[in-house]
Amino acid sequence: MLRFMSLRGSGCVIERMINPGKRFHPPGFLAVRPLDLLAFFLAIAYSGTLSQIPTELYKDFGNYLIYAEGSWPRLQRMLNQGVLPTLANEPVWLLLNSIMGSFLEPETVVRTMIFVSGSVVAWLALRRRPEHFVWLLIFLLIPTVLKNHVLHLRQGVAIAVFSWVWFSPNRIVSAILMALTPFIHASFFFILAIFWSAKLMINARLGPVICIMLFVALGVTLSFGLK
Repeated sequence: MLRFMSLRGSGCVIERMINPGKRFHPPGFLAVRPLDLLAFFLAIAYSGTLSQIPTELYKDFGNYLIYAEGSWPRLQRMLNQGVLPTLANEPVWLLLNSIMGSFLEPETVVRTMIFVSGSVVAWLALRRRPEHFVWLLIFLLIPTVLKNHVLHLRQGVAIAVFSWVWFSPNRIVSAILMALTPFIHASFFFILAIFWSAKLMINARLGPVICIMLFVALGVTLSFGLK
């Protein structure tokens, strides 16, 4: 078992098994590794399974059906109240539901969101680090991760968008998508605050003790703000 999980260089045991000698790795910018194809099919199977779980096993499925059915009137009411009330109530999430709900049945809207968010997260994670393929696959099956795509669907969609941002080479697209995440799920105001604080601390080359103190202060401040 340990021999199977061991790494050699930058490659992965699984990739060496399905592509011995890298004979099937075509050159060029659009080259696709066999491991990418494996990651793609596993991601489809992963998200497809989650999206087809019976509705009675979903804790908040009924609530998400309400979003799929009535997001547009709710969004219009908030727009009539002003910009700030609209921005404070996850308008991108409501807009996504409104657009999809205009041509899909409510249950199909919910299941499509589960499928898309799950497949994006799984595919990006599995193909990014071939040397950790097995561990990433196990990570995706942890209940805490699974429930983000099923029970906490808004957060799952926001995580999918943020994952795309994390791995995207296009800075403009990344900046736009990152700015949208708090308006899909409000918890990303907190996550982005930590993210940008960490980047600033790294660029400022602060010592570990100062970084810890600043993070504690930031956490306390944000916790009072959330109350």
